[in-house]
Amino acid sequence: MDIEPIAFKGDRRDKYLVTARHIAYYLCREHTMNSYPDIAYQVNRDHTTVMYGAKKVARRLAHGDADIRLVCDAVLSLLRANQ
Repeated sequence: MDIEPIAFKGDRRDKYLVTARHIAYYLCREHTMNSYPDIAYQVNRDHTTVMYGAKKVARRLAHGDADIRLVCDAVLSLLRANQ
């Protein structure tokens, strides 16, 4: 599903948008040198919101959530292909 940047940074709380945001926070934290406040600034959120979302994804991955793993791997593959 394609998500427009305006929707990603917006205030809507549809489940698919929230999950996408959380995955983005997790990937940014794990694959960059950015702190939670740095990531939060870029997406116009509070750093605790970003921390909560990233840790939620990490917990789901630790419990073997195949859907989240699939999405994370797909996003990373796209990012690597576009470098």
